Amino acid sequence: MKLTFAGDSLVRKLMGTQKVSPEKKYRWSDFAFPFKHEGKNYIFNNLNKRCYEIEENGITVDRDARFSCDEIAADKNLTVLLADAFLVPESKLEWKDYETLLRIMRITKDRVQTKGYKSFIILPTTTCNARCVYCFEQGTKYITMTEDIVDQTIRFILNNAAPNEKIKLTWFGGEPLIGEKTIDKITDAVRAAGIDFSSVIVTNGSLVTSEIADKMVNRWNVDHLQITLDGVEEEYNRRKNYYFNYESAYWHVLGRIKLINDKGIFLCIRVNIDEKNADGVKEMIDDIRPFISQPDRIVFDLVPLFDVQNREEGVVVWEKLFDLLYYIDTTEFSGAPHGNTRSLKLRHCMAEAPHKAVTIAPDGKLYNCENVDSFESIGTVFEGVTNAAAVKSFSNIEKTAEKCKGCLSLPVCTTFTQCKNPSLHCKFTKERYLEYALKKRLDNDDAPDMDEYSDDDE
Repeated sequence: MKLTFAGDSLVRKLMGTQKVSPEKKYRWSDFAFPFKHEGKNYIFNNLNKRCYEIEENGITVDRDARFSCDEIAADKNLTVLLADAFLVPESKLEWKDYETLLRIMRITKDRVQTKGYKSFIILPTTTCNARCVYCFEQGTKYITMTEDIVDQTIRFILNNAAPNEKIKLTWFGGEPLIGEKTIDKITDAVRAAGIDFSSVIVTNGSLVTSEIADKMVNRWNVDHLQITLDGVEEEYNRRKNYYFNYESAYWHVLGRIKLINDKGIFLCIRVNIDEKNADGVKEMIDDIRPFISQPDRIVFDLVPLFDVQNREEGVVVWEKLFDLLYYIDTTEFSGAPHGNTRSLKLRHCMAEAPHKAVTIAPDGKLYNCENVDSFESIGTVFEGVTNAAAVKSFSNIEKTAEKCKGCLSLPVCTTFTQCKNPSLHCKFTKERYLEYALKKRLDNDDAPDMDEYSDDDE
């Protein structure tokens, strides 16, 4: 048996080395995950992120198996796996230990947290030049930042940015590029104040021009862009339903992707998939190829629509999704490996990190989440945070839901009951994502995990 990944050093330090108790029986941990890759067998611990390569016809993870201390002592591999908590006492409630560990780690890390926010999600407008048939913001009142709101947003950022830290500005919407001049004004002010910053833009890409692409690099400090493509030409044009009248919005946006890629900006192409467009993703990739000069700066993030995630029959779409991820890795592009294989995430979304991130809506209201219509405001850019109770309700560590107890994916998932986007297929999909991320890491250990919200970014 050979150690492949050393795991999360802080988790391992806090957990310590497990000692065998002669009077106890042992079972496989809920978090022990066996998988195969390139003809080799591995076992990964989803809590402490430690991984071993195991011999062919060697150890088998049988959830019904029980081991005595004598059996463990007689097998050097089982002895190592017990010390690393791959084996645990059969009566152990691991979800309780996870809650305790998470609480200690949050307290430890938050104690040294610098004052102020490291991340500002800004909605210059809720208006959009597309009418996506699936948009979660349908019915949202169209609001654009006034000059007064923009000025106050600048003051709020300058007064609340974490001192001596690089901050991240995420431009969201609506379609944020409609607010181009707002982005100009805010980024210029942040730079003039001597604050180091980077930008992320979530856009449909249609409004990108050569001039805007130049701004992204030289004025807005954009190091990451997300553009959504929803299938090949006919399906894309139908779903986006743009207000503008190009001969084909699809080919127009592919041209915008070329402008972005030529600038070397890292681009995440998000594909919202369902039964109608999943089979066209391969053709879409073929269409994109001629526009790309730097394929290493492109990653595809395939995500089923929320409606698909909450239908029993949606599992068929998930199966196609994972087949497509492995297909993408046979091309010059890469798929996004959701799932953290290196360290235990302390938080699973920005709403759980109110001391690190805040959303600013175009009316100046503050929120814990970019889906502003789904949650209660916590204040305004004029008054700051005024709803401390709402903030606390998000940051508290919740009790593990009954359905999540004993789940392999508890350390990479969440019992966050306030989230409006749960998935019916979470156990199945989290396991498949984990397997995919582990295989990608084995192929290239330098490749970063690509969770939507990393702990450092929240």
